[in-house]
Amino acid sequence: PGSSSFAASPKFTVMSPDEDEHEHSGEMQYPFLAHLLHQCQLLDQIQVLPIMCGALSVPQETHYGQALA
Repeated sequence: PGSSSFAASPKFTVMSPDEDEHEHSGEMQYPFLAHLLHQCQLLDQIQVLPIMCGALSVPQETHYGQALA
C-alpha cells in the first residue's frame, strides 16, 4: 500500500509538530543508514519511511505487519 492509504486509515496518525520536536531516535539512525546504503551502492534505490509505534498487542502487531508487508 502507498503512503496515501496509510494516511486514510484511522489506525495510522501523523505526529504533531510538538511530538516530532521531542522524538530524535530516527535522527540518530539516519546517518548510519545513509552510510551503509552508500557503501552498498543502494542510496539512490531505497527510501526510508519512519514509523513509530508504542506498546502493541499481538493483534495490532499482526495488523500493522500485514499492512506494511
